Amino acid sequence: MKTMYVYNSVRQPGYAYEFYFHKDNQYRCARCQRKGKSRYVTIVNDAVVPAVKHPEDDHLCQPIPVEGTLQH
Repeated sequence: MKTMYVYNSVRQPGYAYEFYFHKDNQYRCARCQRKGKSRYVTIVNDAVVPAVKHPEDDHLCQPIPVEGTLQH
């Protein structure tokens, strides 16, 4: 089983993105991956590392309701 990180959306409260471990500290968006695309974030100490882009930018997928995540 892969390690997963649930990122609660800041721009759409009540929704979240699911990221799965890829390598090192990189996590890949699960829904983007299902569409054959890639969107990565870096996570250190259970927190998203700030980057040039906001973690919610450039997603080809929509976030899912928090109730649909494993975190709920």
